[in-house]
Amino acid sequence: MAANIISVANVAGKNGVVFDSVKTIGFPIANILLQQIPSTTIGSTACVTKITLLPTGDQYFTSTTVASIYTSSAYTGSAKVSFTSTIAGVNENALATTSVTGFPSTGVILESITSKTYGSTACVTKITSLSTGTEYFTADTVATLAALTA
Repeated sequence: MAANIISVANVAGKNGVVFDSVKTIGFPIANILLQQIPSTTIGSTACVTKITLLPTGDQYFTSTTVASIYTSSAYTGSAKVSFTSTIAGVNENALATTSVTGFPSTGVILESITSKTYGSTACVTKITSLSTGTEYFTADTVATLAALTA
């Protein structure tokens, strides 16, 4: 069974902006368009796939092939439509205390970040709401959160 959020490694850039280092990003499988592209170097990564996030139009580039992404994420049964994570910061502001927060698995994007401390929590993932643009920060990894939707 596939998850509602898929984890894609080696994402090198977004909308023409090269990331400082490749990232692992979790995409909502129901809201992306996967396109094979001629090999294009983004930073130092040979990218062969463009992932378009349909709700926003943002385009991400990765060395992971379309076939590999689709094979690992093809929907084959029921999957959870929501998940929870303990949030330590919202929109770059630390919360007074961490907060368990529920998210719709088809309405967010998960992005690995360089560890950033909010309060006393070292956060490694940014969860962005597609409908509002609000950013939430958590110590959970992209892979851990994506697995919660399977």
